[in-house]
Amino acid sequence: MKNKKLFKFGETRSLFRTDSDSEPSSSSEEESNENDNNDLDECNVSNDDFISVTSNNGDVIKLHQDRLKGIAHHIWPAAIHLCKYLEDNINDLENSFNSNSNCDQDMKFNNTPIIELGAGIGLCGIFCSKILYSPQVHITDLEEAMLIINENIELNHGLFPSDELGTIRAVPLDWFDRTAVKSILDSICVPIANTVTNTIDTVDTVNTTGIEPIIPRRPIVIAADCVYFEHLFEPLYHTLSEFVAMGCIVIMCHVRRWKRDNKFFTMCRKTMKCEVLNEDIQYIPDENTGDLRKTITRMYKFSSL
Repeated sequence: MKNKKLFKFGETRSLFRTDSDSEPSSSSEEESNENDNNDLDECNVSNDDFISVTSNNGDVIKLHQDRLKGIAHHIWPAAIHLCKYLEDNINDLENSFNSNSNCDQDMKFNNTPIIELGAGIGLCGIFCSKILYSPQVHITDLEEAMLIINENIELNHGLFPSDELGTIRAVPLDWFDRTAVKSILDSICVPIANTVTNTIDTVDTVNTTGIEPIIPRRPIVIAADCVYFEHLFEPLYHTLSEFVAMGCIVIMCHVRRWKRDNKFFTMCRKTMKCEVLNEDIQYIPDENTGDLRKTITRMYKFSSL
């Protein structure tokens, strides 16, 4: 095993090498004059096989990555930003996304299922399960990523009190498969709002515990650094649309790399509400030249119009 690399949230700025995402405050995304950055090696981390990500409270998620296998097999900058944002804003997210919700600060996502899209090595989903106590986490990506996701799930099993409170599983999801979203939602036994019929589709359950049941909440879908290849913009858009149409909220962290990224967000705004929840602008020295590069990282919320 190679030496471990420990990333704390306060140290994540050094991970960035690239320009960033959409919707500048002073000008539209379509008018952005940022230079494209075509470097595929976006995440400036070491090639260590094993890394760790530490939460605000000092809890550590352990991860295996294999950068030689491609972009789905190593940690990405936006994934760490997304974990940081979710942990820092957990109460606001719970109370704003779920009506009649009184979020228990100690339990975090104590009754909110999480679905992660394009998970790569699975950091955000594992973080939501182990650190934020989500009762059900579905970590999704293509079939080729299932091995390393399951490896990282197992790597963190038995290390957290939340292990006794929820389930976490890796699920293949191809964005080109228009039926896959419903299959995943059907596997989560919670009421799902249907925004087309304005009804609630429920799954009958029997309470045999003698404990007053907790009212289930709609899933929150999370994604980090998924807006990348242009040929995937449309299938990703349709995937988000399916989740939103079924009453889900999508939280996406995006680091802008190319001006073409704007096409995706413009597409989404035609049929979904797309809000910027947070923007982080940094000027990061290039590791080779020392020149400062403007890096914009934004947190988006997608919901029904």
